[in-house]
Amino acid sequence: NLHIVENKDWQSGMASSIAAGLNFVQNEFPEAEAVLISVVDQPFITAGCFDLLIRAFREKKARIVAAKYADRFAVPAVFASEYFSELASLTGDQGARS
Repeated sequence: NLHIVENKDWQSGMASSIAAGLNFVQNEFPEAEAVLISVVDQPFITAGCFDLLIRAFREKKARIVAAKYADRFAVPAVFASEYFSELASLTGDQGARS
């Protein structure tokens, strides 16, 4: 199943896209244990990459699982529901790295 969430406040920065997605998840899937956050400008990320992150999240019982390249953590990343309010409170062009 696919759900498209339009961020009408996109010009305010990346954080508003994260908030829009999280608001949708919290309203439509309140029992969600986690979210996977990705960006659209990584065309070579495959479904297999997402599967690896989700599997690591479940098997390791981790609270955050993120891709790592160029010696830094980045998206795609999986965040446990305990971080939803922190993620939704991000502002401007701030992503979830912090």
